[in-house]
Order: sequence, then C-alpha cells, then structure tokens
Amino acid sequence: MTRETQAIFKKALKLPLESKADLVELLLNSILEDDQSAQQEVDTAWAKEARDRFEAFLQGKVHAYPMDEVMGTLRKRHAP
Repeated sequence: MTRETQAIFKKALKLPLESKADLVELLLNSILEDDQSAQQEVDTAWAKEARDRFEAFLQGKVHAYPMDEVMGTLRKRHAP
C-alpha cells in the first residue's frame, strides 16, 4: 500500500459508519465498471449469499433483529 493510500485509509476510518459504507460501495463499483465479468461474479455470489441467509432464517438457524436495534448498537459502538 502506498503512503498516499495509507493516508486516505486513515482519513476514511474517521468517517461515520454510513459514509464508510458509501465509500466502499463507490470504490467497488469503480472497479466493477471496468470488468463486466467481475460484476457478474459478484452479483452471482451475492444472490447465492442472500438465498443461503434467507434459507437459514426460515430454518431457524439464525435470528432476525429489528433494524433500529442493530443500528442503535452500531452507533453506540462506533460513536466518536
């Protein structure tokens, strides 16, 4: 990793959680725009992951929590 990349990363770590997620999405999309086959692989992998998670939920292997509860926990955990 270059020094410039390290500096950007350190700044990104200071961003709020939602901004970090937005940045990750933007960076991933910028990579995938250049490579359609990579986009297809990612889409296929996420579709499988979603199906697997939903199936696990239906089978009672995982529990669902209200989004407000989860986000509240995350905000407390990552508060400045």
